[in-house]
Amino acid sequence: MPQPLAIVTGASSGIGHAVATLLASRRYRTILIARRAERLRQLASELASHAPSVAVPLDLSDTDAVAPAAAALVAEHGPVDVLVNNAGRGLLKPFLDQSPEELDWMMRVHYF
Repeated sequence: MPQPLAIVTGASSGIGHAVATLLASRRYRTILIARRAERLRQLASELASHAPSVAVPLDLSDTDAVAPAAAALVAEHGPVDVLVNNAGRGLLKPFLDQSPEELDWMMRVHYF
């Protein structure tokens, strides 16, 4: 029986990093997704002693890239058992001071 597969978005830091580490320690194969390629590669290397891990640099606000990337990952690695949709963006200023472009960018990461 193959090891279960988990995808963790926002895996390059914080909660995503911690969840990916926990899943790998439980022998889940992990696909790590975030914008920061070097941090993802470093994490994938660290997790490799527990279970196979793959770094996939991807900006989830690029809505044209997300669906093809997801299809390619499933085709290559098989069905996903766990999806941790952790990626998120926030702007450190009052809501009313945010431009429509900033809000759109934030919403693309959170909802697409």
